[in-house]
Amino acid sequence: MTPRIIGGGLPARDRSSLVDDRAAPIWLFLSRWFRNPLRMGSVVPSGRPLAEALARQIDGRTEGTVVELGAGTGIVTEALIDSGVRPERLLVVEFDSRMAEHLRRRLRGIRVVEGDASRLGEIARRANVARVAAVVSSLPLLFMNVRRQCAVLRSAFRLMANEGPFVQFTYGPFPPVSEPIVRRLKLGVSRADYVWLNLPPAAIWRYEHIGEPDQRLRTAIDAASNPGAAPR
Repeated sequence: MTPRIIGGGLPARDRSSLVDDRAAPIWLFLSRWFRNPLRMGSVVPSGRPLAEALARQIDGRTEGTVVELGAGTGIVTEALIDSGVRPERLLVVEFDSRMAEHLRRRLRGIRVVEGDASRLGEIARRANVARVAAVVSSLPLLFMNVRRQCAVLRSAFRLMANEGPFVQFTYGPFPPVSEPIVRRLKLGVSRADYVWLNLPPAAIWRYEHIGEPDQRLRTAIDAASNPGAAPR
């Protein structure tokens, strides 16, 4: 899918001029879930406590763009704005076309891109984003194969020049990023928070770069993706 920018930046600071709270239809989320449950990852959108906990992981004073992946109904975007991230610093990425159109209506003036997060580098270039400070993800990483996970994480850390955090939530009991990717990309991983008030409760995981990526990354990812293939 070719990324398509469907919004533009606004200098406005007034949250009420940016976020239309009336335009958050759960029925839309449910309808998209029934079409493709694995792509949505959850039968219900993230709750406000989880959105606020994700936003607390981001330092709003840091220079650069804050990228949100899998924005869904926009509740995490709203929490990021409320936490102090300036609207013009946000780049919101959503794969589902109907959800992206909804976000364009709800998040007036904020850059919303319809595109595949595994092509984040191309998305950033088309959006004229030169520096990324942090990535906040609501993607269903647990349902992605290791090759696709790697594409998302590798693109994100390249855009952040290995300096910013990649923040991801999951409903599962284990870290959402495959261990071979964490090891080969030299990432530090920590469970930053656990949100009991969300339905269902969710864990927030924080990934940060701690060393140079292993040159054997491609071989490791190929082996994990094709366990029956002969080693090269």
